[in-house]
Amino acid sequence: MSFGTLQAGHGLGGLSIVLACEALPALLVLAEGVTGGDRIRRHLMMAGTEILAVLTWTAIAACLLTGATPLSMLSILALLAGLACALFLPAERAIIADLAHHDTRRIGNALMSQAVSGVFSRT
Repeated sequence: MSFGTLQAGHGLGGLSIVLACEALPALLVLAEGVTGGDRIRRHLMMAGTEILAVLTWTAIAACLLTGATPLSMLSILALLAGLACALFLPAERAIIADLAHHDTRRIGNALMSQAVSGVFSRT
């Protein structure tokens, strides 16, 4: 999204607004995502947020490919993408408790930590 924002001619100021909009839900919704993941079944939370993410990133791609990229639209789409991520991550970490038996939960958590650290170390 960064390169698309810059290529659309919004400059560094526009890029900062878009990135701030993407990060804002992590600050505001993370606490609700943790409790929301306990109130709603985790797999449903993960499926719903993935659907939101797919629709949002498809809309971002369509905007950038067609050239119809007003800063306000990119900011709203970035906010929705950040919201999907902020709600997905707590449910992803907590679903290990649902999937792994009590005896293998530590191994499941360790494997999840390894996978996440491997993904973030390559980006």
